[in-house]
Amino acid sequence: LTPEKGYGDERGVVIIPLEAYYQGETIFLDFTYNVGNVEVSVRNTTTGNCWSGTVNSADGMGEISIADGGAGSYTLTLVTAYGDCFTGYFNL
Repeated sequence: LTPEKGYGDERGVVIIPLEAYYQGETIFLDFTYNVGNVEVSVRNTTTGNCWSGTVNSADGMGEISIADGGAGSYTLTLVTAYGDCFTGYFNL
């Protein structure tokens, strides 16, 4: 995931508050620290299918199902309660 707006310091170091991984039609999110509620959006740019939901980072983890997502190129976008936006791309 790459930040669009930042967790960083004056040297440009960026701390990304989460890690995402895919397993069995589900995207799992592991949060390094609490960034409040996180709006999650997943789009299969090949088929146009979209999924969205909200997870609470205070739990330390969250997940979103992309059942029937199928093969294709995906965009994963997360927006924190503080308005920070992170975007990642993956292929299945």
